[in-house]
Amino acid sequence: RPINVSEARARSLTQSCYRRYHDELRGALEKSVDMAFTDGLTGLYNRRYVTRHLASLAQSKGTDDNDTAQIMVDIDHFKSVNDTYGHHAGDEVLHRFAQLAAMGLRKSDLLARYGGEEFVGLFPPTSSQACLAALERLRHSFSEQRYAFAGELSSAFSAGLTHYQPGESAEQFIKRADNALYEAKHLGRNRIQQAG
Repeated sequence: RPINVSEARARSLTQSCYRRYHDELRGALEKSVDMAFTDGLTGLYNRRYVTRHLASLAQSKGTDDNDTAQIMVDIDHFKSVNDTYGHHAGDEVLHRFAQLAAMGLRKSDLLARYGGEEFVGLFPPTSSQACLAALERLRHSFSEQRYAFAGELSSAFSAGLTHYQPGESAEQFIKRADNALYEAKHLGRNRIQQAG
């Protein structure tokens, strides 16, 4: 049967338009999903993502789960940075911390902004000694940061460290890390406290 060139061209253009539209829809969907699980300021995962990740960890029965370390980090005296220098300065401190912390991550590690000036990290599988050493390096490099808005500002953070215990819920896991963080702040801040 002879090919109708005009009809073939029209069908080709129609399929090309469908393909372009499909690609745009897929791109918009991927962007929406990314925005739903990513913190806009730091580029890290957000609380929604880490909460779901912790829930799946609590439901799994893997042997490596016992070695999963969790940290809860809080930037010390963050409110005074916002009050003294403005929120743009606070944003810069948060962004700088996120950059420094992300540089030391492995592919299996997860770091998320939990809210405000709080961050949560999950490190499977990791010993307490390795996690403490990495946190101390981060604490040291963060304290040496200098900012355009205040060259003498001393950045510091407090952190709580714990390991997953089989059978505990995601809420219990977070609570133990949060309790260790609270203890670090109670003991004078700018320190890392391991859960007992």
